[in-house]
Amino acid sequence: MRAAWAVWRRRVPAVTVMAGAACLVGAGPAAAVQDTAVHCRTQSLQHAIDAAPSGATLRVAGTCLGNFTISKDLTLIGLRDAVLDGNQADSTVTVAGTVQVQLDKLTITNGSALSGGGIHNNGATVTLDHSTVRGNSAGRSGGGIFNDNGGTATLKSSTVSNNTAGDGGGIYNNGGTLTLKSSTVRDNDGDNEGGGIFNYTGGTATLNDSTVRSNAANGGGGIVNYSDATATLNDSTVNNNSAEVGGGIGNSGELKLDRSTLERNSAGIGGGIENGGGKVTLNHSKVRDNKAAAGLGFGGGIENGGGKVTLIDSTVSNNTAAAGVGGGIDNVFGTVTLIDSTVSDNTADLGGGIANTGGGGTVTLDHSTVSNNTAKGGGGGGFYNSGGALTLKNSTVERNTASGGFGGGIYNTVGGGTVTLDHSTVHNNTAKNDGGGIYNEGGAVTLLNDAQVRENHPDNCAGPSPVPGCTS
Repeated sequence: MRAAWAVWRRRVPAVTVMAGAACLVGAGPAAAVQDTAVHCRTQSLQHAIDAAPSGATLRVAGTCLGNFTISKDLTLIGLRDAVLDGNQADSTVTVAGTVQVQLDKLTITNGSALSGGGIHNNGATVTLDHSTVRGNSAGRSGGGIFNDNGGTATLKSSTVSNNTAGDGGGIYNNGGTLTLKSSTVRDNDGDNEGGGIFNYTGGTATLNDSTVRSNAANGGGGIVNYSDATATLNDSTVNNNSAEVGGGIGNSGELKLDRSTLERNSAGIGGGIENGGGKVTLNHSKVRDNKAAAGLGFGGGIENGGGKVTLIDSTVSNNTAAAGVGGGIDNVFGTVTLIDSTVSDNTADLGGGIANTGGGGTVTLDHSTVSNNTAKGGGGGGFYNSGGALTLKNSTVERNTASGGFGGGIYNTVGGGTVTLDHSTVHNNTAKNDGGGIYNEGGAVTLLNDAQVRENHPDNCAGPSPVPGCTS
């Protein structure tokens, strides 16, 4: 590596290179581009930044100790594992103004500020390419990166890790545009919300082929998508994050997942996703192996509180609400729609597959399947419907178990809940007590268009209220 550096130094004058098409025979005049070498052991990086013309490139070597401010178009390229070290004094890098800054092959570390410990982007366009932001802290927002004032931050093949903040341990996007491409946000901590990423009001966050893993916060261990913010995950993974609410993602804005996976996240409420009044759409995606822990235990895979959740050709599987409600999905006062989707192998005390609780909630399945789920407590192996509206169209409820109570397939409790089966089948479900297929405690159950309840154990339908058209 030293030989390569010596060759490069011989080819490039010690301070600058002026390169432009004007030096070519027959070529017209062109703007010169300045390329400057900065070796931080003997040179000042901030002095080089201040002296460089707009559009210049600085090639940085060594460990640069200090807090660096950039207010012009500039590219910094790291050589030989270059490090920008903030010395715990302020933001390691601050970018201000409507400028374009590119940070390539750099490690940005050891910054400490109120907001943006590693990078504070104040309205600029900042691109990180093959760079690492790690070991920074912020007392308030954005331990690794604070993207503020409508700024644009893009990460390509980069990593944000081991940063801490009050909100947005890894990244805080304050109304700006955040894009991750083939990048990782991991092992960050938010004391309040957004262990990995906090996407705030009006912000747009897009993750392409990226990973958010092993982050922690009180709310939204992996990602918080707040209010009217929009977060889109394409071909991405959110895994092994933890929180009290929203282990993988906490959402109150608009959240879209396309060909993405949430797995092995944990929380008290909403192991995979907690949706508090927002809009969530999953397309060709998977929510699996998440857990809503004992003590609270609501929504092992997804907790929907007053919002709208739509699953299209997606799977919710192997999630757990320990001693709680809604192993796969818990819907409280909200709207859940499944199209060509599957809820399988989930576990809870009530509603092993799906719980529709609180009264007023709506759950609709179209060409979907609820299978092999287990309710270990009161009942509702496949569904637990408490005062809401459950509608199944061309769908199947099969091989679910209420191992501790009633309603192997469906438990419809008191409180005016309605269940409508339209050209659908409830079969091969099992309850410890009564209502292997359907247990109707006090609401209305309607079978339409050759809907069938058959081959359930110990019986097909039971309960204080009848199920017209169902034979035991």
